[in-house]
Amino acid sequence: MSQCDAVVVEISGRDAWVEVSGRASTCGSCKTTDACQEGLLGLKAGPRRYRLENRIGASVGDHVQLAVAEGTVWRAALASYV
Repeated sequence: MSQCDAVVVEISGRDAWVEVSGRASTCGSCKTTDACQEGLLGLKAGPRRYRLENRIGASVGDHVQLAVAEGTVWRAALASYV
């Protein structure tokens, strides 16, 4: 499972907008020791924002951790091409 830290930047109804920095820290899946070269969720440049269901009742400014199950990003990319 890949994980990264994010910050809640906006609450919109039942959703939370979170911002992930441009470079994810290492996950231990490769030899890189400083920062991820591939990036969780396809991060390669500046910060990215994602709208997620706010199941935990997070507030603006809260630091949260996002987790993506192995293979999820790959399956979503494959489905988008099919």
